[in-house]
Amino acid sequence: MQNQEAHFLGVDVRGTHLKIGLVDRSSNILDFVKEDSTSYRDHPDGFGPAFIAGLGKYLDKYPQVKNVGIGLPGMISKDRTTALEIPAIPTLNGFNLKGGLEEKYPECEFALENDAAAAAIGEFYFGKEDPAQKFLLK
Repeated sequence: MQNQEAHFLGVDVRGTHLKIGLVDRSSNILDFVKEDSTSYRDHPDGFGPAFIAGLGKYLDKYPQVKNVGIGLPGMISKDRTTALEIPAIPTLNGFNLKGGLEEKYPECEFALENDAAAAAIGEFYFGKEDPAQKFLLK
């Protein structure tokens, strides 16, 4: 994976695990990992700081990644920086995840989105069929 073509990392945060996919500009999945998130949930510093530290192993594994999209299972702030209500991971509530990620990895850009909204946006742009005429995007 030393190709310097632009690649992107997508992280689907779930209550019990993370799904991490490396994709290229054509939306081809180049690599996929499913990781148990128990160690993040049980970490003494909380899920947020543990997740930020844990993401480093993937950024090291894929040095060509400069853009990371993260889907969270719940409400996030309007400015897309802070988890507001994540029922599956309550210790993440009120945590400025984007700020922590940008501080730790300033060479990368991060985008946070509700997981269902992220799936809908992905289907709209990269789905195999034409989107419905009444598909809503914000």
